[in-house]
Amino acid sequence: MDRRLIQTAVFGSPDSDEPALCPETPDELEAFRREHTGVTIWCGTQFEGGCGRQLTTRLCTDKICHFAHVRREALVFEWW
Repeated sequence: MDRRLIQTAVFGSPDSDEPALCPETPDELEAFRREHTGVTIWCGTQFEGGCGRQLTTRLCTDKICHFAHVRREALVFEWW
């Protein structure tokens, strides 16, 4: 599997220390989305290289599911 995709993040704000780990399978990601409805996910600034931008989830069937940066022009505070 391609491990270069974003798998770790934080909940709530860029400077949070509450880790978010993205599930790798579509079924697990759907459950994760239901469990965290209305919660924002961020590229944490406490991680080396973390930029502080908001993330969303990407459900994939051809590679592992992962977090992805939200395009700036599409930025909203719901994450899918």
